[in-house]
Amino acid sequence: MFEMILLDLDFSFPVEGVTVVDLIKSYKQLERYLFDKEAKEVFRNYLHVLKKEEQLLFIERVLYYQSNNKSSSSFSCGLIAHDLFDTFVHINGVHALNVSSFIYKRYLSLGTEYEFKEWIVSLVKEVLVQMKQESFVMFLECEECSHYILTKLIDFSNKQQNQNDITVQDFLSMNELEEYTKLFVKKKIIHLSQLKQHCNNDDLKQFLKEYIGIKKIGHQLKLVRLLKQYLHC
Repeated sequence: MFEMILLDLDFSFPVEGVTVVDLIKSYKQLERYLFDKEAKEVFRNYLHVLKKEEQLLFIERVLYYQSNNKSSSSFSCGLIAHDLFDTFVHINGVHALNVSSFIYKRYLSLGTEYEFKEWIVSLVKEVLVQMKQESFVMFLECEECSHYILTKLIDFSNKQQNQNDITVQDFLSMNELEEYTKLFVKKKIIHLSQLKQHCNNDDLKQFLKEYIGIKKIGHQLKLVRLLKQYLHC
């Protein structure tokens, strides 16, 4: 059974609570444009105009085999290597890549499943290095990429704003703490954004205990954690 991961692609997308700086960094990583469907299409369109889609098509083919072999042993390393060689490595391949002569010559001497697997890993690593140093660098500097990243930042900013405007009542209900709704309303605290100024851990805990009137330590700590998450502080 073929078992291989795309080396150096240990990547996770931003989650709730990331900063704008974190988000910008993530949109300047190749991994984002390989695994995020929307981002990948932006990258693909750019490569299509330049007629340089071969590298992306290659990675997609490898991911296809990798995904299928997690639940099936139908593809041997030899079969996968033959397909990759004929399609992407051979000079007459449909999507021929500009790979090193070592990769080409090494394939001609392969015989065992282990050798085929090692060859595939070497090929993937070489293509990823090329992408990061060539086509992806150019992509980051193009107008299409800049526009896309700006669009995502605006979306993020709007989402943050909307999240901060959520009512305290809805926030408490979502987190099974609705019993404290009246205490906040009594202090005329209607929206979460009104609590932003108390984001400091100690200050927020003291505020919830002394000003709002939440006596249970467990609930104080839970609210501190949730509020800091929702208010991005």
